Amino acid sequence: MMTPASEGNSIWMRLFRPRVLFVLAVSLAAVAMLPSWLKRLPRLETRTDYRVTWSQIELPPGPKELPVNLPQQLEQMTGVDSLSLFDDRAAEKIAWALSKHPWVQRVDEVRLAFPAKATVRLTYREPVAIVERPQGMYPIAHDGVLLPPEDFRPSSVATYPQIRGIHSSPQGAAGTVWGDPVVESAARLAELLAADWERLGLKAIVPATTAEDAAHVRSWGEVSRSERRREVDGFRGPAVLNEPVAPGDQSAEKDHPPEFVVFTHSGSQIEWGRAPGDDRPGEPTAAQKLGRLNRYVSEIGELGSGYAIDLRHWHEISRRPMTAGRGVPQRR
Repeated sequence: MMTPASEGNSIWMRLFRPRVLFVLAVSLAAVAMLPSWLKRLPRLETRTDYRVTWSQIELPPGPKELPVNLPQQLEQMTGVDSLSLFDDRAAEKIAWALSKHPWVQRVDEVRLAFPAKATVRLTYREPVAIVERPQGMYPIAHDGVLLPPEDFRPSSVATYPQIRGIHSSPQGAAGTVWGDPVVESAARLAELLAADWERLGLKAIVPATTAEDAAHVRSWGEVSRSERRREVDGFRGPAVLNEPVAPGDQSAEKDHPPEFVVFTHSGSQIEWGRAPGDDRPGEPTAAQKLGRLNRYVSEIGELGSGYAIDLRHWHEISRRPMTAGRGVPQRR
């Protein structure tokens, strides 16, 4: 029978066995060397296959004017060249950066994958019209948001519906709403007419209040290059208005939505009335007006020259010579 003293001696003898001492020594050495080993291990967050650069983001195809250097613009805007896959907010940061770009209307989803890649679902802003002034042009989307003028080539400007007779200038940078209800209503009308614009021979959308003056104003394309000046308030591009003009009384315009006239290349004017979304009782809807206009062209063959064609009547279209004032209209 072992006494307490002999039992204690037995434990110490076991601890000092060579095998036990070796294990203890290795364990102590490992603990001592652990910080050094950790420093020598590769840091995964710094490896390129764990870091997403802006050029590794897969974006859907967009409008033809979408800049090819969009990834570089995002890098310049954010000030960072890549994001770590270990960053829990990496997808959120990518979505935020894209949502701030003037060409992006909405970001729907950002998916991260290894090796470093991001796939994005988003909706781009589509240009629907060019707000035209003698000194320059402003491209806009369907909701009146200004798009970057510098992304539009002069050759592509003529492919979009033109909006003339606007007395306001943008109230913010590209990617923000113009700030004038007349422009926003004209943009909605341009979106409606875009598919039929060229076939119908349409030339410009003009507020009815400025139609007479706009008929005698040269378009941007008719102004010589030496007459075009760059804007100095932050907008860039070869064709941007440089005289800031304050918008009119917007509260009054909201109470009384504007009416529009559409100029044609043949020299006639279509008295359209209110834009889509501003319909009023007793006046055909925008879709009904477009249907009537298409039927009119299919029956008559053309819009003719020097006519005022009124689409606002509930039952019929009226046509009168523009030089004859507002006399007895011809019913169609």
